[in-house]
Amino acid sequence: MKNLTFLLFIIMLGFSCSGTDLKKNNPNGERYYYSDLSSNLNISSDKIDKGTTYELFFTLEKEVKCLTIDINATHIPGTFPSEGIPKKTYFIVEKITDIDKYKSGKSYTYTQLAQNFNREWETFNPLQVCSLENDPLSGITSSKYRIRFTVFDSQPLVFMATIFSFEKITFNKSIN
Repeated sequence: MKNLTFLLFIIMLGFSCSGTDLKKNNPNGERYYYSDLSSNLNISSDKIDKGTTYELFFTLEKEVKCLTIDINATHIPGTFPSEGIPKKTYFIVEKITDIDKYKSGKSYTYTQLAQNFNREWETFNPLQVCSLENDPLSGITSSKYRIRFTVFDSQPLVFMATIFSFEKITFNKSIN
């Protein structure tokens, strides 16, 4: 039943996006998206305030000044008719930095670039992440990135991550 619901969600999403030329119409770049069930993602050991936190990785082909990122999550109940229940989604965008050359025991570390929420848990969607001048760690370069997200609920979810970029984005379920 869940796979059927997920398939219907993807089909509806495809129809809603068909016939749109986002590269010409969107000032933030081309739209790249990844959608799946939360059960198919890794659970991050780095939690967001003790909630079940999922992680999704992406690679940016070339350097850009900014990326626009959004994640939407929906709980699909197992009853018929299935009507999705949108969930408020909190996420953090991190750059994966290679530190193998420093011989610290780990081969990489995460550098937080941005988050879509403040101290009062108000969310900001979509989130624009930009490089800061004179800060090499914040540069949106040809690199790997991690997005950690939570809805503070353990129910199964269908989620969609959307990134607008002027350079190619490739999504991955793991860091490799």
